[in-house]
Amino acid sequence: MKKYSAYLILAFVALALSQCRNAGRKDSTETAKETNEKKELSSEEQADFLVEAASSGIWEVEMAKLAEEKAQHARVKSFAKLMRDEHSKLNEEIRSLAAKKQLTLPGVLDPDHQDHLAELKRLSGKDFDRRLIEMMEKEHENDIKDFEDASENHKDSDIQTFAAKTLPLLRAHLDSVKMIRTAIGGR
Repeated sequence: MKKYSAYLILAFVALALSQCRNAGRKDSTETAKETNEKKELSSEEQADFLVEAASSGIWEVEMAKLAEEKAQHARVKSFAKLMRDEHSKLNEEIRSLAAKKQLTLPGVLDPDHQDHLAELKRLSGKDFDRRLIEMMEKEHENDIKDFEDASENHKDSDIQTFAAKTLPLLRAHLDSVKMIRTAIGGR
């Protein structure tokens, strides 16, 4: 009976600790959105687009940094450097536009992207390369949809112009990712 009680206590403590860890993971994307809503300086649409673009940009840079260290295939490593450089520059443009609009942006990865990064860190070799390229492809497809919508429908002309100007770069990245996926034997 003592053993059973000890195991039960250990299981409870482990569960409580895991809940504390997840509760402490503040979602900087949601925090930025909440902060912008309180400011009432801009439309929610304006803030949300830039917050999501910044969140995606942070993820792209972090993914690229990890790939520069861990990628096995030379094309993946080379593309990672390009991604880091171009998305870092793009992130600066997003921050500049947000500052002009007096908006708050996330400064760190959101919990979903943290989980994806943790997943990538556990992988190595070809498995890492394939999963990374899969994630990059999905992220760029989502970004392109968001930027197309903003370039055509956004009410703020600065954001509309920024989105339209950025689309060719995002499309070029997606095309490169698809070619790399084929070269490394991905899906």
